[in-house]
Amino acid sequence: MYIFDKKIKVILFAFIISISNLMANTIDSSFLKQMRVLSESRGSVWKAYKAYDLIGMNNNFKNPQNILKDSVKSFELGISNTNKYATSHKLTKIVPILKEINTQWGELKKLLTATPKKDKVNTIDKEAMKVTRTIIKALKAMGSYDKSGNWKYLEQTQKAQNIAERLATIYLSNSWGAIDPKRYNKMMDKVIGNYGKVVKLIKNSKFYNPEIKKILENAQKDLEYFTMMRGNTKLS
Repeated sequence: MYIFDKKIKVILFAFIISISNLMANTIDSSFLKQMRVLSESRGSVWKAYKAYDLIGMNNNFKNPQNILKDSVKSFELGISNTNKYATSHKLTKIVPILKEINTQWGELKKLLTATPKKDKVNTIDKEAMKVTRTIIKALKAMGSYDKSGNWKYLEQTQKAQNIAERLATIYLSNSWGAIDPKRYNKMMDKVIGNYGKVVKLIKNSKFYNPEIKKILENAQKDLEYFTMMRGNTKLS
């Protein structure tokens, strides 16, 4: 299990981050940079949640205590910076949504920073999903100010990275015996299916090129390996 978690960390995350960097460099601006910061906040939620699992499992791989602390700090800094940007640029649609995110995060943070307990994982999972859905709502509100529509492609590459984090988190929660196996399979099917949709959108974008194609081909190989590890050879 821990070897596989390391494989996700070292391989799966690496090529997704590469996609994000390639496309961000193509369509960069202060606005899109800030959207990337906001989108990356979802990843901070999953990293904190994953660290919670590792601490609860007494797995000290890459010091989960520090990962949890850094993820919480990164999340709060990202939302704070986005709020400052939205306020200074008069992006009025997003400000109340960021306030909602902070309220939801307050509840989730209490759970994540408490002593890890297996029976709290389902609640954490639901609260984490609530926060990330509200971040998506904020991204759409912010994206409405970008008439070019380029933000959608940048956001999708970040979404792919966040899906990788989500996969690892669900896998660890299941390995800890903290979620019902039936629910686990449904969650995994949905996450892997969402990944497929993201890849399709990237392939159909004007930013798709041979370099990204090669990265996605490697991604497919690792995704197939992941489904094999969960005992399901069928890709959604």
